[in-house]
Amino acid sequence: MPEDDGAPASAEFSDGPAHPVTPAEADEFDRAKQQGTELESSPADPSPELSSKLEEQIPGIRFLASLLKATIFTDLFVYHAHMRYVYPTEQERVDALIEAHPKFYKLCRNSDYIARAVLAVVTTGLVAAAAGGTIMRLFFL
Repeated sequence: MPEDDGAPASAEFSDGPAHPVTPAEADEFDRAKQQGTELESSPADPSPELSSKLEEQIPGIRFLASLLKATIFTDLFVYHAHMRYVYPTEQERVDALIEAHPKFYKLCRNSDYIARAVLAVVTTGLVAAAAGGTIMRLFFL
């Protein structure tokens, strides 16, 4: 049997805050909740200077990079989440739609992966065809 040291048993496993919440912190949280904004920002891209150097050196690389980063079908999923749910944050809306329609979510995510793979294959094919044509003209014609 556990010994009773006089402390309440629920204090050890309480879900309460580690320190008392000040009125200023509570007001900030309430404002953020009403505005639907997050209290912390995401970390910045770790290597923006590397991508900007490549974009300056190779023409058209910015367009290709934007196509490879595009998430057309996932954006469609997020659009439907905004249309169907009225939660204060975007993440809550998306989570609710994922819970309601997990197959639609998987279809959208997989469609984005397939679109990126097709774009990579087509780009590689075009580069290979251009290189092959140049080699044929230089050496065999």
